Amino acid sequence: MYMDSPLIVSALPLLPCEVGLWMKPLKGLSEHILASISDGIVVLDPACRVVTFNPAMEEMTGISSQRVAGAPLARVLPKDSSIPERVIATLDSGHPFFAPETEWQRWDGQQIPTSLTISAIVDKEGQTLGVVLVVRDLRRIKELEESQRPADRLSAFGVLAASMAHEIRNPLLGIRGAAQLLREELPTAGAREYTDVIIREADRLNALMEEMLDFARPHPLNRVWLNLHEVLDNVIALEAPSCDKQGIRIRKQYDPSLPDIGADRARFDPLDHKFDHRSSVRIATAAPCRVRGSAPA
Repeated sequence: MYMDSPLIVSALPLLPCEVGLWMKPLKGLSEHILASISDGIVVLDPACRVVTFNPAMEEMTGISSQRVAGAPLARVLPKDSSIPERVIATLDSGHPFFAPETEWQRWDGQQIPTSLTISAIVDKEGQTLGVVLVVRDLRRIKELEESQRPADRLSAFGVLAASMAHEIRNPLLGIRGAAQLLREELPTAGAREYTDVIIREADRLNALMEEMLDFARPHPLNRVWLNLHEVLDNVIALEAPSCDKQGIRIRKQYDPSLPDIGADRARFDPLDHKFDHRSSVRIATAAPCRVRGSAPA
C-alpha cells in the first residue's frame, strides 16, 4: 500500500546510468547560470589564472573571456591594485574577503568603481581549488549619488538658513523695540526720523528672515479661488493713507471679465502686510493714479 507514495519513490537511490543522465545537463545549466548573473564572476585557479570570465564581466570591462582565459588576474587590474594580494590571502587562509569599494580596469585603462567579494572554492576534502570573485559595477549607483548631491546641499542650506534666521531675528527684534522706545523719548520730528529709519530697516530685515524660514520649511499650497479685485482692494486700502498725505488720488478701473485664480490666500497676505514703500512710485503732482485690471487677450 506504500509503493504508490511519491515520497518513497523519490527517496529511492538512482542507478548509475540514471545519475549520468541527470548530471549531463548540469554542466550546461551552470553555464547558463553564470551567463544570467548580472554581477561579474571571475573564477581563478590556485595560480591566480583566469578560468571563468562571465558575460557580465565582459560587458563591464570590454574584454572578451577568450582573451583573458588562462591569463594572470593582474593583467585585467590596475598596476597598483591590491586585489591580487587579497586573492592570495584567501587562497592561503580560505577566509572570504569583501571590499565595498574598489576599482577594476577596462580595456582602455578607464577605472571602474566596483564592490568585490572573494571566496575560496573548496572541495569536500577541504582542499582549495581556486577562488571566485564577484564584482558588482557601481557606476550607476555613483551616478545616482551624484545626481542626489545637489538636493542634499539644498537641504543643508535650508537647515543653515533656518538657523541663521533664528539667530538674527532675536537681536533684530530687540533693536526694533529699543528704537521704538527711543522714538517716544525724542523731542523733535527731525530726530525721530532716524529712529524711523531703524524701525523700517529692521522690518525689512525681519521680512527677509521670514522668507528664509519659508525656504527652509516649505509649506504645502492650500489653493482656493481668489478674486484679484479683492486682493487689489486690500492693497489700495492699506496704501490709501500714505497716498492721501502725498496728494495722490487712486481711481480703480477693473475688468469685470477677469476670472478668479486658484492660489494660496496665505501667500497673498504678504502683499498686504509687507508692501515695500521704497518701491512705490512717488508722484509729485496731484494727478490721479489709475489702477487697472484686465483679462489677458
